[in-house]
Amino acid sequence: MMNYESNLLETILDNNSERKIILHGFFQNYNYFKNYKDKIKKWFYIDKNYENKDDIAIHIRKNDFKHIPKFDSSDDYFLNLLRKESFNKIIIATDEPEYILIKKIMEEFKDRVIIFKGNTFETLQHFTCYNKLILSFGTYSWWMGFLSNAERIYLPNRICPGSIDLRVFDEERYVLV
Repeated sequence: MMNYESNLLETILDNNSERKIILHGFFQNYNYFKNYKDKIKKWFYIDKNYENKDDIAIHIRKNDFKHIPKFDSSDDYFLNLLRKESFNKIIIATDEPEYILIKKIMEEFKDRVIIFKGNTFETLQHFTCYNKLILSFGTYSWWMGFLSNAERIYLPNRICPGSIDLRVFDEERYVLV
């Protein structure tokens, strides 16, 4: 077994030999992916068959983060962004549909809210098709933005201890909040 520590992706991509690749650890750092955006998007191509540029999609992750304040996005993060953006419908994917924030959004925005109920892949596939995204802190949410062609992606401006840093600074479409 080979152990790649530096230039990880370059080393893997340059080696065309037949081999079994085992990745161990966390690879949640935008710097690992930024030079390979086009290639990664081709590898993980998702047919974007939903076209409604007037809607906004929100991924709200609460379940395992609500007790860890440094990872949890506040209700105000989502509500303030919704209040400043223009949109027709709000499409929400969440791991906790009964959470009070969902009720607040439904109360304030009334009949403009749709709760998306799909499995993990369906949610990723559907959410990469929106023009505006409000994302939670976390890798799954980040991939929605990365694989999309959205013109505006709101992302929490946070990093984790160690090398976990999914903030995107080299694309105007990302707004770190």
